[in-house]
Amino acid sequence: MPESPVELILKRHGPMLTSQLSLHLQALYAISAESARKQISRRPSHVHTLAYLPFAKGARFIYCVDDYGTALFWNCLEKALEESSKGYSLALKSVRAREGIIPLRHFQIACGSPKLLSKHLSADTILKRMQQAKLLHVLNIYGVGQCVTTSSDPSYVTLSIENLKARIVVEKLLLDSLKTWAKNLALGSFNKFQIRDEKAENPFVGPFEWDMTSPSYLMGLTTQNDGKPSPGFFVCDLLLDGTINEKAVEPFIHKLKTIRNLHKIGRLFPIFVAEKYTREAFQKLREVGAIPATPSALFGEEIADGLKMLMHTLADTASHTKNPEKFDKLFSSLSKLEGAIQTMRGAFFEYIVADLLRKTIPNVIIKMNSVIIDNGKTAAEVDIILEAEDYVSFIECKGLNPARVIPADLVKHWLDKLHTVRQWALTNRTWQGKTFKFEFWSTSRSGKQSSDLYEKAKRNTLKYELHLRDRNAISASMSTLSDKHLRRVFEQHFLDYRIEDFPDTSHL
Repeated sequence: MPESPVELILKRHGPMLTSQLSLHLQALYAISAESARKQISRRPSHVHTLAYLPFAKGARFIYCVDDYGTALFWNCLEKALEESSKGYSLALKSVRAREGIIPLRHFQIACGSPKLLSKHLSADTILKRMQQAKLLHVLNIYGVGQCVTTSSDPSYVTLSIENLKARIVVEKLLLDSLKTWAKNLALGSFNKFQIRDEKAENPFVGPFEWDMTSPSYLMGLTTQNDGKPSPGFFVCDLLLDGTINEKAVEPFIHKLKTIRNLHKIGRLFPIFVAEKYTREAFQKLREVGAIPATPSALFGEEIADGLKMLMHTLADTASHTKNPEKFDKLFSSLSKLEGAIQTMRGAFFEYIVADLLRKTIPNVIIKMNSVIIDNGKTAAEVDIILEAEDYVSFIECKGLNPARVIPADLVKHWLDKLHTVRQWALTNRTWQGKTFKFEFWSTSRSGKQSSDLYEKAKRNTLKYELHLRDRNAISASMSTLSDKHLRRVFEQHFLDYRIEDFPDTSHL
């Protein structure tokens, strides 16, 4: 069957608005606008139009089914949205700039749309309509929560989850350090700084949400209101994902331009932080009076390199788990950042455990950060799966404060998800006949409440084995290890602390 004129044009020029397609048909075949409209309405079944998203003068976005989800599809859609639906365009750019996945709460900051503002679509409305159009999806990611993605395919989430988690850890570390930096420079009121994920709501200035905010009384930001000074605001967004182009900073710039037209909102001191910028992105930020900052400009090259290495190490578990020297370099380079050691201790503990297992148990297969999908949703995650000849271990790792005890609620959460993990494991035919072991490893000590929960569950468990290994048990295993470097890294960065700095928790 010969291709229709509609299909021929779409294959030549890519997806487009029906209004543009009509002009192509009129020019190419010398037909009237009405005839072009009829051609489009009689399009083949494998040519679709996008529902729910409005375009100017009733136009629709039209595409061949084979193009759906391709880079060509997204690029053409971005261009069409840019020309007639700014809010949707910014939302799509914000997710695509983060490898197609972003926590829902971070999306509300990054999308560039307000929570509530007259004559503007809210971030929630934009997300709802883009979900209806099947352009964006909300998936529950174990260990992260609800995330906005450009794909509903669970395998897409599985491939992207490590980069997502790495980005969250590193950005949180950098935000904590930026907060201290801005406080020390008096860029905002000392006790009024807020950063994302610290409270139930994101930081606010005006109708928009931000990664970090604080009222500021710097000269040039304050205004007089009835004889009293009214503050301006320090605002900061960030994105640590390589070199940032102009599309990635457009939502931030849109927020600044919109607030500039709201006369009741104080003046802003805006900073955007990224690893690197393209020339165009750097210039666009400068044009609106924002500071295009980088970790190296703020904290020096050594710390910037440490953050970059941290991101790569967290995401690339396979290549770095066997090299404990990486930990030494990371801890030393980032030790000047406030909160860095605590954040990194939790993130790296599972890698240390995996390396210990490899070197103490022969002929095992170890897989890290396995995501369990149930009915298209993320149901659970297992930090380490160890497959031996006659058993399989599912290991939960918690790199906690070594001076304290294991919180009972963490043990309870681990016990609550065992049924889900076991049911999933039973579907693996290669594990039939093997013993299942569920283990909880922590750098903290076992307290009374956590021990009682564990012992009760162990007494009531017959179908599988339970094991809780606290800092004392792990230290005993480390002491037998021939790898002196790994032993030293563990002792120095996971157990070396001053007991007197922490309250006594032995009664728990």
